[in-house]
Amino acid sequence: RASSTDFWWSLYQRGLDIVNLEYNFLLPEDYFKVQSELWTITMLRNPWDRFRSTYEKELSRRCRKCEDVKCTNLTETCYEENNMEMWMYHGTGILSKEQLRRWGGILSPNYYTRMLNGLGDVHDAELTQSHLDTAKKVLGTFDHVLILEMPDESKIEKLNAFLGDDINDRKLKGRVGFPSQSNNILKEDPMYRTIRNRIDKHEGLFEEQNKLDIKLYAYAKELSSAKG
Repeated sequence: RASSTDFWWSLYQRGLDIVNLEYNFLLPEDYFKVQSELWTITMLRNPWDRFRSTYEKELSRRCRKCEDVKCTNLTETCYEENNMEMWMYHGTGILSKEQLRRWGGILSPNYYTRMLNGLGDVHDAELTQSHLDTAKKVLGTFDHVLILEMPDESKIEKLNAFLGDDINDRKLKGRVGFPSQSNNILKEDPMYRTIRNRIDKHEGLFEEQNKLDIKLYAYAKELSSAKG
């Protein structure tokens, strides 16, 4: 797990200079021990959009068989067996037991807060204000905090500042647009608009269940502006 000291020691032994973390982070007590030796940068997305997009990606994986660029169509039956309401109220359906064991936190409440506490793989951990305070403390040490929704020019400017002279031979030098690619292929399904309308009805419930992340996201935007 990413929060394991052994994991980071193995990276050091392999001579890796850059590590990208998506599902988990170090335990705070371990992170603060090595934080002064690291350069850290992150990008956060609006919490509801991240949750919805992740759910849709998992729904596609569970209900559609894809080969190359062609996928079978989503069916009403499969959607009902994995609908968002069942997951949000009961934690059943969309993720398998293996997914829950490995990275169940991706669809658990307060994902960002959970991850910055090193609990991304503990999907059933109950989070409190104390976890939010810790997440803010961790995030506040990052060299740069990007917000996905901010203009491309601003994101590139921050990346240029972060990379410094190392940017000279990189494609980001002088770039105007920001490269992006969606892994949410459910959007291509004939039923997508119908399903999306049902999904969007749960945004209010999401906000109720994810108050810590909504506060953390607001703090991240403040950091992003303050760090220039």
